[in-house]
Amino acid sequence: MPTGSFRSRIIDARTTWNNADTELHFTFNSTGARITIDYLMLEGSEEGLLGVARKNWFPPGELHHGSIEFNSRYTFYVGTSSTWPDGHYDLETVALHEFGHLVALEHTENNNHVMSGLGIGDATMRRVLANHDRNSIESMYGAEWGC
Repeated sequence: MPTGSFRSRIIDARTTWNNADTELHFTFNSTGARITIDYLMLEGSEEGLLGVARKNWFPPGELHHGSIEFNSRYTFYVGTSSTWPDGHYDLETVALHEFGHLVALEHTENNNHVMSGLGIGDATMRRVLANHDRNSIESMYGAEWGC
């Protein structure tokens, strides 16, 4: 079951995207949430995924509701170290990737990108946006004023 550290790693992933110097910013809101975070057992064709992002854009161009679901079939590392026990997956890496999907970023074929579609192994850590990730989000949402 997720702990306070679980929430902290989600906040860290959110902060990384917020620091990407774009007009896009994720915020926490206790009422009227548009994005929910869940920890549950994914089933069917999603059973082998570490996480999944779901989004509903309505009207077009406006995120009405989104969710990130982390698969409880897997054990996530929720610490801040760059090393963790075998068989654990870095939650911050997975969260950073799924936040990218929420804002319509697609997979890349470069394993150094946060949005890599080549998979996240239990020893994979991607906690910093690559230039490609930053450029992709900037091309969709624009650069932040004054940058």
